[in-house]
Amino acid sequence: MLASILKGRIEDLTGWALLNQSKNAEAVTHLRLAAETLPAGTPAWRTALWHLGSALEDTDKKKEALDYYIKSYNAGDPEPNRRAVIETLYKKIHGSLDGIEKRISSVPNTSATGTTASATTQTAVPTTSPETAAAAPTPETSPSPDPTPAETPKPETAKPETSSSSIPMSEEEALRLANARTRSTVKITGRVLDTNRVGIANATLVLISPTGMVLSATTDNDGNYSFTVAAPSPKTYRIIPSKDGYGFAPVDKTFAGLPDDQRDIDFVGTKQ
Repeated sequence: MLASILKGRIEDLTGWALLNQSKNAEAVTHLRLAAETLPAGTPAWRTALWHLGSALEDTDKKKEALDYYIKSYNAGDPEPNRRAVIETLYKKIHGSLDGIEKRISSVPNTSATGTTASATTQTAVPTTSPETAAAAPTPETSPSPDPTPAETPKPETAKPETSSSSIPMSEEEALRLANARTRSTVKITGRVLDTNRVGIANATLVLISPTGMVLSATTDNDGNYSFTVAAPSPKTYRIIPSKDGYGFAPVDKTFAGLPDDQRDIDFVGTKQ
């Protein structure tokens, strides 16, 4: 199960990166593998179906793309943006939106439940208000002794302490941000090797940024690869290697920010 999820995610990321490089035919191949490998019904499977639909639409296979769009859309919660994409492509193929509701059946059910939930919350409000109004005269005696002890701790509150403690915190953050901004670009380099320490050519590596942006690189004949990251973030980056017929150790590598260049980030591939 975990192996299929990992392999499917790698195929999905690789296919999406190839699609962003306008390598549509190669992207479709990897995304089909992702859709077949990932467990059906999972969020990763749904994402792979949507990516496959995008790749098929770019290769002018509109009807097949629409099928994957709708299958992905119906597998989860309705999303207006994705529905708009489906409607646009549906009109291109059929000339109108006639019959689209038969294929997208999950929308009216969820909208009905949303309206009933809001109605119940509105009816619950007026029922409690007269009861609290009736109970209001009893607690009027209790708040009178409360203000006097409450007034004494007010001058003893930690207002000067919070102001003084916040100053060094902001200074530390300013210094950290200033140090992070000194590097406009950071390079990640390494090799993909076999068990005999010989470079593996044409292996694909995917770099996932904290924002979800995906970069891809391919090894040369000696197994070398490199990434150049602009405006590095202090958050986590992740590299995943892949090549048909190989398993890799480690499976991936993560970096808690990129303050400096990262060298010798190597992976060892074993033929399966």
